[in-house]
Amino acid sequence: MHFCTARIHIGGDNNNIYFANEFDPVSWPEISILQQIHGGDSVDTVVPFADVEQSGPAERHRLALKYGEEVIAEVFGGKQPPHQLEAPRATQRSGLRWRNPLTGLLETTGDSEPDPAVEPPTEALEGETEPPRMTLGRKR
Repeated sequence: MHFCTARIHIGGDNNNIYFANEFDPVSWPEISILQQIHGGDSVDTVVPFADVEQSGPAERHRLALKYGEEVIAEVFGGKQPPHQLEAPRATQRSGLRWRNPLTGLLETTGDSEPDPAVEPPTEALEGETEPPRMTLGRKR
């Protein structure tokens, strides 16, 4: 499935534009949802830049959590998942830093793994049973 940058004219208003960038991208199927919410001409300058593994049902579920079941059912038809997950004639830009909305991790397009310099390891250190706690304010 492709993730894209895009300009979204909120409520179809040309003076109220949100730019979905590499750190808050929209999926290719999400473009249809945004057009349903804000109007058919409300999304422009769509540029696919990353390709990830995602099934239609999983993307439908993600979008339903984000926008609500009613609009998702209206766009995709009942309980149907989106069928077109990839933008036609899209090319992936290599070496671009972005945040993957599926994982929440910073990634670089063209890499198969998140950047270990940016993402902390998830496995516990030897002998630790729970992650260390951070305290704010005064010492105890």
